[in-house]
Amino acid sequence: MGGSFHQVALQFGGLAEGPAHDLSLVDPAGNEITTIAVQEGQRVVLPIEPLAVPGMYTVRYAVVGADGDSTSGSFTFRFDPAANEPLALTIGNTSDPGFDFIAFGLLLAGAAVLGFLVYRFSSALRDHRAASV
Repeated sequence: MGGSFHQVALQFGGLAEGPAHDLSLVDPAGNEITTIAVQEGQRVVLPIEPLAVPGMYTVRYAVVGADGDSTSGSFTFRFDPAANEPLALTIGNTSDPGFDFIAFGLLLAGAAVLGFLVYRFSSALRDHRAASV
């Protein structure tokens, strides 16, 4: 991406209010561009000076949700001053979704029902064979 943009902004759902969020930008040489991230509703915004050095930049984030769970991650982008400036850049969820208790509960319930059906079938088959003799 290119052009002259003045901020990196990440949109989250269910973001906790407060200063517990961290957003940083690392330049192609590995130096962190130091500035303070600001929360604007469900967005965390990192104001920056316009980029001048072409290359790969890394955005790192760590945020806390309203439920107290934290998530962190990073992504990279290539900056080229000659390229067009993006209106917005959407990146899919790349974080680990964690353990899904509902799916696990449904799996256990399904296994229990299957076990019960196998037990009933084998009992009925045994009773049928005993009655046939």
